[in-house]
Amino acid sequence: MASIRERYWRYSLVALILGMGVTVFIELIPFLGGLLGAATIYVLLRGQMIRLTEHRRWRRGPAAWLLLGEAVLCFLIPISGIVWLVVSKVQDVTLDPQSLIASVRDVTRVIRVRTGYDLWQESNLQSLLAGIPKLAQRLVGGLASFAVNLIVLLFVLYFMLVGGLRMEAYCRELLPFSRSVGRDACTKSA
Repeated sequence: MASIRERYWRYSLVALILGMGVTVFIELIPFLGGLLGAATIYVLLRGQMIRLTEHRRWRRGPAAWLLLGEAVLCFLIPISGIVWLVVSKVQDVTLDPQSLIASVRDVTRVIRVRTGYDLWQESNLQSLLAGIPKLAQRLVGGLASFAVNLIVLLFVLYFMLVGGLRMEAYCRELLPFSRSVGRDACTKSA
């Protein structure tokens, strides 16, 4: 009876851990761009951080701030500038409703001739017009998500730069294919 109870608690604990892991992952999806961006920029700045801290004997905090400034100036400002340029170009687009309606009528006439289905119905037009505000909301939400991901990127990048070597050593210990494990596998098979 005790073994069934132990199995029940063990499986319950595994299910709880998996459920919590899935929940945490789902909640982190909006920040995934910032986390991956921080990891990418960390890889690019890792050599400079090592050079500053080990060869120049800088403290890790000021070196991380310097490299964070470099990341902002060389990576984030140009990318943000491109995004804002595209947004400003999209905002400046003025659509002439008459020409737009005329082109839509031409397309619907061609579709009606070829398929026999009339797209120029009131219900189709209403659903099209209802979709325009949703598109604008999605665009504004994307801009807000971009700003949040930039902040997350900077925050995570700072701590990755400060604790990078310890983080790498920890990951090396966790991974099953570290050098010591590889040597052990080679000596055991021989």
